[in-house]
Amino acid sequence: MGALREVDRAPRWRSRGTPEQTLLKLEHIDAAEAINKFQAAFPPTGKGATGGPTYLEAPGGLLVMNASPSELDGMRAMLKQIDVDPLATGALKKQVFELKHADPAEVIPIVETVVAAKRPP
Repeated sequence: MGALREVDRAPRWRSRGTPEQTLLKLEHIDAAEAINKFQAAFPPTGKGATGGPTYLEAPGGLLVMNASPSELDGMRAMLKQIDVDPLATGALKKQVFELKHADPAEVIPIVETVVAAKRPP
């Protein structure tokens, strides 16, 4: 509930317009990673470092953001650059391994477990 209170607060905005709340669908990037990048690019300003955007990670790869229109525009543009398919960009490569001694039926559940553990929720 603490995160919901953070998004639902009355922000003290920089003079960049009336704050808006929006919901963004993340396709490839983890919400926590996106939030870290947004916080670095759009830091709070003012006394006590208040007045910046707020974020709430929602299930299903959704991100709730409360920010000024200009900040939301910047975040949408930034998201186009950071929320990309790692296979399409070459950041993640497919590899084929030939099994010499193991039974593929025994290896598949192990590989699936490892991949699922590394996949964002």
